[in-house]
Amino acid sequence: MSSLHASTIIIINGVSSVGKTSVATNLQGLFSTPYLNFGYDMLIERMPKNFIAFNADTAGMRFNQEEESNEVSLSFGPAGMALLKAIPNVLKGLADAGNNIIVDISISPIDIMPDLITALQHHSVYFIALTAPLEVIEYREKERGDRIVGFARFQYASIHHNKQYDLMLDTSCSTPYECAQKIYEFILRNPALAFMKNSMQKSQDTSLS
Repeated sequence: MSSLHASTIIIINGVSSVGKTSVATNLQGLFSTPYLNFGYDMLIERMPKNFIAFNADTAGMRFNQEEESNEVSLSFGPAGMALLKAIPNVLKGLADAGNNIIVDISISPIDIMPDLITALQHHSVYFIALTAPLEVIEYREKERGDRIVGFARFQYASIHHNKQYDLMLDTSCSTPYECAQKIYEFILRNPALAFMKNSMQKSQDTSLS
């Protein structure tokens, strides 16, 4: 059943430290109508401290230092997976109620795209990619001091693989405000198309498997 009001949702996807949060915050300020700035980190912050562990067992999120590389991988325990899997339905509930949303997310290493597509199919969803050279991202990762160094490298190769976007921006070439302005102007002038293309691609992949 379709919602009474089709909301606008802007999903900003990119690796850790690429600048998603800064762009999302700047973008939120450009709209005359209210947009909720939603991120997975918001949910993690409400969980207990032991929800995240490093090289140790946890029911939440476990970061693992890979011995033969400079990467730090991520795996999810049952509580972490439950929280991640809740995101599409949380967004659906907000959107169905008439809220416009900016979503700051990394769709990696767990691909929740199929669930997002199903949950948000009755809404106008813009799919935006943020990228930058790996060396730039790793420099930011180290400079910020509150990030897990090596995690961006782990995400980098897969984060945009086999995904179609309405717009892709390089955050090493523009400030967060400039990126936000480009997204804002794109949305004013163009319909949201890429999300539905991803839906059709997922259907084709399923039929071929």
